[in-house]
Amino acid sequence: AMGVGDVAIQLADVACAAAIETGDWQWALGTAQTLESGPLDEAYRIDLGVNAAIIRCLMGMRRVPIGVDPDAPPADLDSQIVAGARYALAWEAFVDGRDHDARRHALGAAAVSLGAERGYELTLAARAALWAGDRDGAAATLDELAGSNLAGRAMDATRSTLAAGVAALDGATDAGERYRSATEAWRALDVPLHLCLCLAEADRVGRASGIEQADGQAD
Repeated sequence: AMGVGDVAIQLADVACAAAIETGDWQWALGTAQTLESGPLDEAYRIDLGVNAAIIRCLMGMRRVPIGVDPDAPPADLDSQIVAGARYALAWEAFVDGRDHDARRHALGAAAVSLGAERGYELTLAARAALWAGDRDGAAATLDELAGSNLAGRAMDATRSTLAAGVAALDGATDAGERYRSATEAWRALDVPLHLCLCLAEADRVGRASGIEQADGQAD
């Protein structure tokens, strides 16, 4: 509103990343498209493209190039931007059912990321391990996530969800109850993506382990 376009772009970049979690996908896609039609630094163009690619992937839409090959990026491109591109590849693999590829890409992204982004990447890596039935891989990544300085109710719910998955693969009798508690935590936070993933994971991992699935349906 004040004509400070660079600040608007920075805020929109953060908001579009958050929209992946909150389910405000159409808004994020529209915002990215609007910004990309004007003057935009290449790093932000790639970052917005990464967020849009993840959302389109989750929506089952046609995939589009994300603007950079994380295996051969320009030498002057920030490593955090490259990590974001690899995270998008991890989501694409996860949605396609290629759990081992998803874990590999997510761990590759987390190896050079900082802050909340690293938390997202480690979470996806642990989840991919769970869905692949890799108990030790999931537990190791959960330990790494627990050792980070990330905090908050969403991170608590994330750790509870992943811990329920490890418990299910261990055949623990309380795994179903753990999943139910995690599901209620996501409902209280109103974070649709993770609520859906928690319910799907409780069904997939729990069923494979002979554990009663979590109660309730995703909206």
